[in-house]
Amino acid sequence: MDDEVFQGFISTINSTTEKMKNGTATPADFLENAKAIMNLTDDPDNQQFLNNFGHSVIDATKGIQSIDDACKMEAELQQSWYEWRERLLKSKLSEIALHPENDTLYNQYIHYKPTVFHFLFTYQALIFGPNADPHVKEIVGTMGKDDLSAYRNSFKDKVIDPYPSEEQESNECSVGVNIFNAARSVFEENKNGNTDFVLAIGTATRARLIRAYLLIQGAIPKEEDDNKNDPNIVISRLMSLAEVIDYELSANMYPNGKALSLYPNEDYRKTLYNELLKIYQRIKKLDPNYTSPPMPNMYVTNNQSSGCYVATAVYGSYDCPQVWTLRRYRDYTLAETWYGRAFIRTYYAVSPTLVKWFGQTDWFKAMWKPKLDRMVQRLNADGVADTPYQDKQW
Repeated sequence: MDDEVFQGFISTINSTTEKMKNGTATPADFLENAKAIMNLTDDPDNQQFLNNFGHSVIDATKGIQSIDDACKMEAELQQSWYEWRERLLKSKLSEIALHPENDTLYNQYIHYKPTVFHFLFTYQALIFGPNADPHVKEIVGTMGKDDLSAYRNSFKDKVIDPYPSEEQESNECSVGVNIFNAARSVFEENKNGNTDFVLAIGTATRARLIRAYLLIQGAIPKEEDDNKNDPNIVISRLMSLAEVIDYELSANMYPNGKALSLYPNEDYRKTLYNELLKIYQRIKKLDPNYTSPPMPNMYVTNNQSSGCYVATAVYGSYDCPQVWTLRRYRDYTLAETWYGRAFIRTYYAVSPTLVKWFGQTDWFKAMWKPKLDRMVQRLNADGVADTPYQDKQW
């Protein structure tokens, strides 16, 4: 809580207290008290503040003389609640930005975002609910339920909800990207080691990647509103989300040297893969000149016997046009002859070890990429397709 908010609270309470002493306090003063109490807390679960807030609203409702008074009070409190909610979420997001590794801060933010309705329900119940003062019940009871609901909405329709603002969405996306970068950095530094340690790192990384995903996704407008938004902003956020999903599908850890996908569940991988495809398609609609990067593998490829190990290391994915071409050549040309199959078996006996030792080095990729590029170009020219491909069983 900043000093300005606190000083405003003290000033409001002192003013109302002084007016109560000399008998000049009005319902409007108690209404200001309620709003000051709301602004004072950064914890919507704090029961003491909720009680104090409720008492101030009760005092304020004693001055209600008409249905208009009740509706205006509700609308005024709702506007204050909107502004308080925005300040609370902005403050918590700022803390997360400073400490992206702090799980508690993130959990608080996610908890507050959908559940900071305590004040909203409190004042609505005290004005129009069963806990209202008897004289207020009598006043609002003169109008039918449906008519009263429509009349209340006519006042609340004038209330402006500042959340989510463009600034807030931008901040959410930035914090999500920071969490992703921090999670990726820690994972890459610790993905090798003894089984228990690496698996624990994997669990923590998955939790943080999900948080990054949710924050970035929450900052992306609905697709049907794309024509109303700046396409560059939408594309930037979509690409940030795509980077997270691509990493989820591509990342491996190595407990005791054995390759293990960070996300081994096949159904979940299919969901991620399809979402990534939709993101790239949406970007393409916004920017027809956009060329999407190679797709990561939908299926877990750890320890598979038919992987194009060298090509995957060079091109960075088992599922990309170049590797699709080479896999077709393997299945429909090499595998059709005994000497081709002998070559394949020899290749799979040697290449996994080579890739394990040297696959991440620049010189290894630089040595093999020109050779593979020429081979892929020649195969494409001979009619071998470079479209998505499922391996043939042979």
